[in-house]
Amino acid sequence: MSFPPTYMRVVETLLELYNVHKRPIKSKEIANRLGMNEGTVRNIMVALKAMNLVDSKTGPYGGFIPSQKAIEFVKSPMVVNPVNDIAQIYINGKPLNIYATSIELVNIYNPYMSKAIIKVLGNIKAIHPGDNVRIGPTVNARVIIEGVVLEDNSLSKEVVIVVKKLLAIPKIKVVDIMTKELAMVNYNEPLLTVAKVIAERKIRALPVVNDNGELMGLITSSDVAKAFSDGAF
Repeated sequence: MSFPPTYMRVVETLLELYNVHKRPIKSKEIANRLGMNEGTVRNIMVALKAMNLVDSKTGPYGGFIPSQKAIEFVKSPMVVNPVNDIAQIYINGKPLNIYATSIELVNIYNPYMSKAIIKVLGNIKAIHPGDNVRIGPTVNARVIIEGVVLEDNSLSKEVVIVVKKLLAIPKIKVVDIMTKELAMVNYNEPLLTVAKVIAERKIRALPVVNDNGELMGLITSSDVAKAFSDGAF
């Protein structure tokens, strides 16, 4: 992500004021701090909101709030495009009635501090720093993320996690990975023959067929081992 230096100064000023006052910040406050026209600041805020860098609150006590994405972006401008998908969130191994609706990866090229910003749907107060979290698989992208909660932002309903594991379930069909040259044994074959085929092919089971090639059952390496231990040789 890249945008004009003026945008970055506005984001940094918003963060600075928000960290001091812990409340929504008026565009006039940012304009006064930067010596800019308030209308210009409002226009920039519209663009920043479209980038999901700020949220806005209406009303007499309203204003702008930096999103967790803005906080992480100022720290490190390397943010991967979000995965807008929905996924169950598990906290400390337990599924909760909380869902992730957006996942953004930060510092993905740093294996020691890769982070993810998670937009949360549900009671974010059930998530605390230090919790072990698992997200997914997401409905469409089939992504699973595991990590530890680093911080949470109840106003923007976002949490940051340190990513420990990132998996993607492949979207492939059984026919694409199945064994096509299938080894089979006749039901009258000696047990030694079955053991030899299993050992040579390094497989764990063989289909058993009759004289017409019809499937009768399955014999496994465990079946063979048990038969030999029982003296069936």
